Amino acid sequence: MLVRIMALVSIVALELCFASGNHSVEVLPYKATYSAKYNGLPITAVKTLVKTSESQFSEQLKASGLLITLSESSNYRVSNNGQLIPLDHQIDRSIMGIRRSELQVFDWKDKNAHYRRGEKTSNAPIEVGVLDIPTQYLQLRRDLIFGEDKFEYPVISRGKHQIYRYEFVRRETLATPIGKLDTVMMRRLRENDMRVTNLWLAENWNFLLVKLEQIEDKKDYNMLLKDAVIDDRQVFTVTRSN
Repeated sequence: MLVRIMALVSIVALELCFASGNHSVEVLPYKATYSAKYNGLPITAVKTLVKTSESQFSEQLKASGLLITLSESSNYRVSNNGQLIPLDHQIDRSIMGIRRSELQVFDWKDKNAHYRRGEKTSNAPIEVGVLDIPTQYLQLRRDLIFGEDKFEYPVISRGKHQIYRYEFVRRETLATPIGKLDTVMMRRLRENDMRVTNLWLAENWNFLLVKLEQIEDKKDYNMLLKDAVIDDRQVFTVTRSN
């Protein structure tokens, strides 16, 4: 479960890619800090995004807690027509001294995604339009920005094809360390799975991720935005009442 929560922290970078108070969809560099809890134990995650070329971007995550460390990197590019093209996604983690690594590489020339975890490897065919875990969260935000009402994405995760679906739940003003932020609450839809994943995205900051909650086996795991700087601009409280 902790692995899932820490993996979910990785969406922060891509959630921030389009974040800006003026609803710009330009991809901007950033640094963001989130707090999370796992079984009552605090975890802190710091995310950064850098533009490595005219159309390519790299995100980094450093997260740590008691007996837990996580390092994650992800690279993607944006095509001339605005399509998100995932390139690779790597996770290195240590939980109670047990170390594990995962790597997924998109070979667009060969049209295959190559996945490796330890000694295990697998391949899956790909075509333009397929996303990975980080870029599907980004596409969700883009669709909200442009007023779409269908949230369904083809995803390659751990070398396997999946469909990720979301639904709008409600609008809600959340209290955060930054201040009160107006959000929309989204929920991931799953078939034959008791897990519940809820996301709160900031309306006035281009649907920046504010809060994430996952409920599984009657346990509640969550993370909350503490601080964010986007293109040298501090994220601040903006609500419908302002």
